[in-house]
Amino acid sequence: GGDDLSRDDDDDNNSSAANSHDAASISSGMNMSARSSKNGDDSGAGSSTMLPSIAKHETLALMGAKCIVLAVLVTMTAALATGIYFYVSNQETNQFEDHFEEYSNKILEGIGGTLEETFGAIDLMGASIVASTPDDQAWPTVKVPNFALRASKTIALSRIKVLVMCVVVTDTTRPRWENFTAEVGREWVDETLEFLATDANFYGPINTDYYPRNEVFGQNGETRPESTELMIPAWYAYPIVAKWSPFNYDYFALDYTEAHRYAIDNKVVTITEPYMLPDPDNEEEVEQAQSYADWYKDRIAPDEIPLEPAAEIYFPMFGKADEIQATTSEKEDAVALFAASFYWRDMIRNLLPSGTRGIIVVTENPCAPSFTYKVSGPDVTYIGRGDHHDSKFNHMAIHGIVAQLESFRIHNSTYTGPHMAEEYCPYSFSIYPTNELEDEHITKDAILATVLTISIFLVTALTFLLYDFFVERRQKVVLSTAEKSNAVVSSLFPANVRDRLYAENAPTQVGNHGKKQASAATSSSMLNDEIIVNALQQGSSGDHARSFEGRPIAELYTNTTVMFADIVGFTAWSSTREPEQVFILLESIYGAFDKIARQRGVFKVETIGDSYVAVCGLPTERKHH
Repeated sequence: GGDDLSRDDDDDNNSSAANSHDAASISSGMNMSARSSKNGDDSGAGSSTMLPSIAKHETLALMGAKCIVLAVLVTMTAALATGIYFYVSNQETNQFEDHFEEYSNKILEGIGGTLEETFGAIDLMGASIVASTPDDQAWPTVKVPNFALRASKTIALSRIKVLVMCVVVTDTTRPRWENFTAEVGREWVDETLEFLATDANFYGPINTDYYPRNEVFGQNGETRPESTELMIPAWYAYPIVAKWSPFNYDYFALDYTEAHRYAIDNKVVTITEPYMLPDPDNEEEVEQAQSYADWYKDRIAPDEIPLEPAAEIYFPMFGKADEIQATTSEKEDAVALFAASFYWRDMIRNLLPSGTRGIIVVTENPCAPSFTYKVSGPDVTYIGRGDHHDSKFNHMAIHGIVAQLESFRIHNSTYTGPHMAEEYCPYSFSIYPTNELEDEHITKDAILATVLTISIFLVTALTFLLYDFFVERRQKVVLSTAEKSNAVVSSLFPANVRDRLYAENAPTQVGNHGKKQASAATSSSMLNDEIIVNALQQGSSGDHARSFEGRPIAELYTNTTVMFADIVGFTAWSSTREPEQVFILLESIYGAFDKIARQRGVFKVETIGDSYVAVCGLPTERKHH
């Protein structure tokens, strides 16, 4: 340039000369350092690594906390869901078992009560016959007036289908007995047939064309041998279907049971082995069962099934009124024996309320096969021969012995007749629930409660993750802002100055007062903003008073070289150029200077207009500065 250009730049040169006396003691914390963020390695390394390192540490800590929270939530949810499932399931199971036990007790109590009522009705009829027997009549040749009426009332008060009174006849009294039946046999049969015509509960045919047998006979109509010492021929019966002789059949001729002999010999009530319980593969048993069913068919309602397990009650009757209340050992020999025929289903029917379902009753007897019923409310369904309960309910079985009537009854027994035999083919009942009853009580509530609990957890976890997402997004924004602020601070100050500013002005961490510690990114961003604002305020106002508390950041560097470079004639040249042209010129020149500074390890201090200030030997001391 010429003299004019030199004169144009006198002001700039004078400004540079005025500052040259501070070169030997230039501060690494100068307040106006407008260098590029791309200057030397020493000043940029801390800026580029500090915040990412802090962010990584914070992220790992946050991820660990989130994992712990999620693990706690999962554990609590699993424990709570498991607890709820087992609690609801146990409640349902307990209710199922309690209801089943209640139903079973009702069945056992009902069977005991029904048998007791049946025994009581028969005992009452026997007592009335004995009490009304004239003194001039002797057993077995005793007439029983109104037997059909008495028997129909007894049947109505019990669950029996047919009631037969057999008299005890010996070989000594047999002639007198056969003469007696020849005289009065037709008389009571005709009276009974007349009564049957008026009985609304009788559905069978009334056959007046019958052939009476005056001699005692047995199976296949064969007359009993005269050598027979003891017989119990049938005398009165109700109802009767007179297809053959209505009387004089010797019940001792029945070959399927010894219950009648046991009842007379031991003066107790017995129940025969069940019959009409054939083996399906045994043709003889099936045929015999069908013959019994045909006999019952004329004596039961049309809607009743005749081929189902049945039995007979043998009830001894004693001939003197004073023996009615006597103990077994005090009684004389029985003079008659009631044979009461019944279906076992009738002993179980109408014991449970409507709506109750799924109870299995297995009837067991050591003298015959077991058989099974299903009880659904008041109705009873015969399932078949054998034990048909589900084995998975074995642990819930409730058992009862028929002979021990007192164990069936809640209230004390009022029965005062002969005791029931406990040793002769004792019946017992085993009661089990079914899947139907279980399904009625064991619902899906436990699963639903568990699913609801897990759903609540999922909603909670989703809310937590959604909240975490927004928090993390905010942290990223804050971190990005902090990085930008840190870059600006790094461009204003050397690395060591910047780090000391951070250290002196870092926020105090509070942990024992319930306050949350600010995150590193947020703190750095706030601190950067404060440093920048103070630097700008000082630079713009010329106020060199420190706005930060603490000791000044000032260090002496004696071995330094400071370069001041001005463009000669810049003021005049720029006054005739567009701003864009001026910017391009300065950007090009300063860019080249910056590149050389980075390569040589020179610290760029500032640029003011066309003036470029740089220093070598600080903030990192160098021998060859």
